[in-house]
Amino acid sequence: MKAFIFYRNFNSKNNILFKKYSHFFYSFQLIQPYTKIELEELNKTQTFKSLIENVEINPRLIFLKKIIKDFENYLQKPIEPIKPSDIPILKYKLGIKEFHIYLPLGEKMLLESQFLEQGVIIKRVEPLFVKKFNTFNDFYNALKVRAIDVNVNFKPKTVLEKELFLKMTEYKKHISLYAEHRTKLSSKNTSNLSPYYALGVCSFEQILTFYKQYLDTEFFRQLSWILYCKLKYEDIPKWNISNKLSMFEEWLTNKLPSSLVNDWVNEQMVLLKKGQMLSNRTRLIISAHFIRDLGNDWNYGELFFRNFLIDGHTMINRYNWYAQSKNRFLKNYNIPLQLKKFA
Repeated sequence: MKAFIFYRNFNSKNNILFKKYSHFFYSFQLIQPYTKIELEELNKTQTFKSLIENVEINPRLIFLKKIIKDFENYLQKPIEPIKPSDIPILKYKLGIKEFHIYLPLGEKMLLESQFLEQGVIIKRVEPLFVKKFNTFNDFYNALKVRAIDVNVNFKPKTVLEKELFLKMTEYKKHISLYAEHRTKLSSKNTSNLSPYYALGVCSFEQILTFYKQYLDTEFFRQLSWILYCKLKYEDIPKWNISNKLSMFEEWLTNKLPSSLVNDWVNEQMVLLKKGQMLSNRTRLIISAHFIRDLGNDWNYGELFFRNFLIDGHTMINRYNWYAQSKNRFLKNYNIPLQLKKFA
């Protein structure tokens, strides 16, 4: 399986050859989203691999195909994947000394790719912070100050971008209820903007600019968690295989033996495969159950969610699972009570 990442900011519009080669600058990168260890683990479990790599049933890949088609319609031509070997040719034909790629997400995924060998310079749109923060509150307070200077407007052109713009505009009416809705098991009344952000239809900075007037709301506080996860991503230890794996096949195929919690988890896994958004509360409960009750290495659950959630984002998903595995309150986490309280 391969993941698609696209970029669209390039400063060569005045170049006479730009139109001829413009598909390279609106191109979707084909990047392996796995480390070598993760790929080895995928190959050990056929169900795991087949679910993730099946473009007909994987909600994330289905949405990615939709994004690609949307962009091809906008350009009125097919998008040709750019390969590492294309870089020297483009540098020569377009007279580009430095080939910049601007990414709204996924910059970490590129670091191990062959593109760096061709001198590709990787940048993210409007980097807000490079420093580390001891706590999330420290970061949140700093971001509120920094956000005032951020001005990256979202100017929709494609059908999906316009669809997202309408959703963002409509959700302004409901932001005051965000704190209440985000704690529920259902994602029905949440913003549901994350698939568009996670898969690159817009950037964090564009969302930040759009909702700048809501800096003191719970919505913005949780929005800022996205960027915090990116900054904390480097702190996550690499996966050392522990072989702690119990009822993984049953978990993947929603066939855990019947019990109050297992039945609920089975139901959520079915909904996940149908492409339904899972609420933050639901993800917390599933990860707690996977790690504590099933006794599994959190990396397996994270790897599946990262590549199967319709809004799977490498850095955010991985840091959330890692944080859950280190949660000192996890042993006392009462899942039946959570299911009852937040239904």
